[in-house]
Amino acid sequence: RQLWSRFEKGEFTAWSYVVELFDGFVPVLSLGVLYVFAVLPIAIFWGPVLAVPVAIASMLAFNFFFLPPVYTFTLSDRQNWFALVVYVVTAIVVGVLASRYRTRGAEAEQRDWFWATAARIGLADVLIQAGLPERGSEALLAAIQAHPSYSTAHENLGDLYAKMASMAYDRALKEDS
Repeated sequence: RQLWSRFEKGEFTAWSYVVELFDGFVPVLSLGVLYVFAVLPIAIFWGPVLAVPVAIASMLAFNFFFLPPVYTFTLSDRQNWFALVVYVVTAIVVGVLASRYRTRGAEAEQRDWFWATAARIGLADVLIQAGLPERGSEALLAAIQAHPSYSTAHENLGDLYAKMASMAYDRALKEDS
């Protein structure tokens, strides 16, 4: 929360200075769009829940500092209300899209992890069938290390250790006889 607060203040201050720089060269109402750049990073990184208040605060800051009558919070002109709506809609849309892409990225990572772990377990099975149980256990241990909560790898490793113990016991019985 504190980091967001510092970031937000910095964004408002920076964009207010930029608007002030261009105030004499460009129509003031056109400069209001620069405050969208204060809204976008908040929407992208923190989502619409925080971006909507930033959008409203951006419009209020623009209104207070640059729209006549200056240093008042009047939104009497229809264009000003429209600008506020644009800020809020931008905050919501960008926040939702960024959230959706973060979710899709996490899902893709989950799929990649699943297939990589499944490949390690499959490799372990092939190695065990080829008579290389030690190498198979290495592959299973790699799968467990990649994702410790993957129960199938634990079960397979337990089965492998049981099989290896049984094989060692059978060899020991043969040597004794």
